[in-house]
Amino acid sequence: MATLDVTFKQLADLISNQNQDPIPIPTFHGNDQEDSITWIEEFEQATRTNNMKFCTQTQLLLWQQQLNNRIQSANESVSQYAADIRSLLHKIDPDNTYSTQYKIREFTKGLNPQYAFFINLHQPETFEKAISIAIETETGFKITYNNSFTL
Repeated sequence: MATLDVTFKQLADLISNQNQDPIPIPTFHGNDQEDSITWIEEFEQATRTNNMKFCTQTQLLLWQQQLNNRIQSANESVSQYAADIRSLLHKIDPDNTYSTQYKIREFTKGLNPQYAFFINLHQPETFEKAISIAIETETGFKITYNNSFTL
């Protein structure tokens, strides 16, 4: 029941705090009278309610560099590669404001060129569709190559 109360409280905080002053961030002093778990919960609730996201400029640049340099390895599936690209995109763009074209371009530039070709050929309208095309292409290549050697 306590979890449900907290959830309703968080929802009420979000609704009541729209277009108002931010909720103050609690301070933790580390003394015996404070409960660190309670403080963490209050801190997280305040940052969520205030719609605060934390990332240093250095960390952001590191993630952007990782995304820029990311290449699908020979033994890596499209699904694994796509999961990593999704994760990096979410880190550098947590509000999901980057264009679909940017996301598709970042995905295809490090993808196996045979798979990237089919994405460019189909010109998908969503990032998820680009991933789906790459997975289908990968599956098609695997089936074709496996069948050609078993004849």
